[in-house]
Amino acid sequence: MNKIVLRKFYKVVFCCSFMRRINKKAQWQNYLLPAIMAVLVLGISFYFIFNEYFTGEGMDREVCKESVMVRSAMPEVKVAGLNLVSLKDDFPLKCKTNVVEVTKDDVVINKEGKRNVDNIIGDALVECWYIFGRGDANVFAASLYGQTTTCVPCARIHLTNEAKAAVVDGKIDIEGILNDVNLFDIGGKKTSYLNYLNGVGEKFYPFNPMETRGFDLGGEKFGLEGVGFWNRVDNPDFKTKLDSDVSEWGAFGKVVLPKYLDVEKGDLIISVGEVTTSADVENDYVPYMFYFQNGQDDYLKEMDKTFFQWGLTGFDTTASESICESWEGIPA
Repeated sequence: MNKIVLRKFYKVVFCCSFMRRINKKAQWQNYLLPAIMAVLVLGISFYFIFNEYFTGEGMDREVCKESVMVRSAMPEVKVAGLNLVSLKDDFPLKCKTNVVEVTKDDVVINKEGKRNVDNIIGDALVECWYIFGRGDANVFAASLYGQTTTCVPCARIHLTNEAKAAVVDGKIDIEGILNDVNLFDIGGKKTSYLNYLNGVGEKFYPFNPMETRGFDLGGEKFGLEGVGFWNRVDNPDFKTKLDSDVSEWGAFGKVVLPKYLDVEKGDLIISVGEVTTSADVENDYVPYMFYFQNGQDDYLKEMDKTFFQWGLTGFDTTASESICESWEGIPA
């Protein structure tokens, strides 16, 4: 018997013991046991499919996309605020950070008044959001209890030394790239990268989780402002594009993203992330996307600040999460 089957078997045994203490026997036999067994059988089936198709040497973006699709299809069994069984962690993401090298020719303005680097950065943002489900795929497993945040560094924009020297004033306007309505062409129609990113998914926006607190795209550098009582009280209700009002299970702090890529502050890292919860609620995950430069002196300190705080009481500060409690994928 393979390791995944054994692991799921032990989880079922644990669930049996646990549920005997908290639920009536009839509820366990009629509902929970069949549900858990169905998840176990589905996981075994996907194990063989996953091994057959996704264990090759190639770590390209198509393999990454397919592994994301498999992960997002994996179910979880949640009861009484506990994530009792999850199959997502048993199927690793086959996603390697896409390293994009920007050359001198890419940053030089051509005869049409354009430069390649603008589309390189914009396309990388679009590709990251697309590969990870456009915000509509629940890719990461919830913890056993409570909430957690998980991230993947999906792209790294690296400028050669010659490119850095050729950048006018040493800065590239990321916010300007996102908002330029002439940069992105889809189906022969021009629009901005930001408009496309906001419209492509069915449920979520990349820079405004649950439509509660939009990220500031015009900051001096990457940073976070923690969740305090003063902005918990005024925090808007949870929403998605499909629902005007959904179950609220927390609050988000303010995220500031750098307006400029500063050539002296290292590579631009584009990441996608999710807040997941063990609670059995509608919309039990919240995706987002952000970016930072790995040469920023204090970016790790900023990442330790509170990004999400769960619970509905404004004074409750006992349970909070940073923007990335853990990382997945294959860095490069």
